[in-house]
Amino acid sequence: MEDKEERDLKRRKISATRGFPPHGKNAISKVKMHSKSDDAEENSSARKRVEEILKLFRATCWKLIQDEKYTRRIDMEAYNILKRNINFVNLSCHQFGNIPGVNVGDRFKYRIELKLVGLHRPPRNGIDYMKVNEQSLATSIVDSGGYENQVGSKELIYMGQGGNVAYKKKPSEDQKLTRGNAALKNSIYAKNPVRVIRMIKSHTVRPNVMGENFIYDGLYMVQEYWQELGSNGFRVYKFRLVRMDDQSGNSWIKLKKF
Repeated sequence: MEDKEERDLKRRKISATRGFPPHGKNAISKVKMHSKSDDAEENSSARKRVEEILKLFRATCWKLIQDEKYTRRIDMEAYNILKRNINFVNLSCHQFGNIPGVNVGDRFKYRIELKLVGLHRPPRNGIDYMKVNEQSLATSIVDSGGYENQVGSKELIYMGQGGNVAYKKKPSEDQKLTRGNAALKNSIYAKNPVRVIRMIKSHTVRPNVMGENFIYDGLYMVQEYWQELGSNGFRVYKFRLVRMDDQSGNSWIKLKKF
């Protein structure tokens, strides 16, 4: 018979092996292993979903263009048609950093496509943000050319939102450090990356077809902000964003030439 000391030793050995992966020939098949090939497969799958939704959206737009009686915004009508019938790719995706399936340098014909793939959710506002621990942080911005922004190959001086700067029919006022402006300021201290999308205007043959092209320029960091007098004589906020290094894909400054 085993003495008490031997029985205790066996118990300790059994306890020490609990929770570890199984052993033997089928050990690998019983444990889910996450490798680079898995990441590549996930990225490929996400890319395929993004391409499929954009292809379907643009085909819907083209069908609407063929309708000579159609006079409203084609892109918004196509968006509403798809919204009623299918699930969008990354519609619920609200996150920092790059979006699965979207590459730096990708071009988009309509602004609403940015929402379709989860790159930038607001159809009009230039700053997208979300709350983290009760604090608003910026996730993405669109440089649409409607404000007094200063652009460079790796740096962007971005004017804040509000104050009716771009709307000449409404009275101007000082911009406030709220909503998207506050989110950009908070991102300086949180040090979270911000997606930057650039707009390049193009010409179209129909007035109801939006003549715009958007390019995903990658991730930027918000470095600083300040207040100054704008061209309208009211105070505006300016934010300096610097492009992060070592990003794959073509930058906006290269693609805008084509």
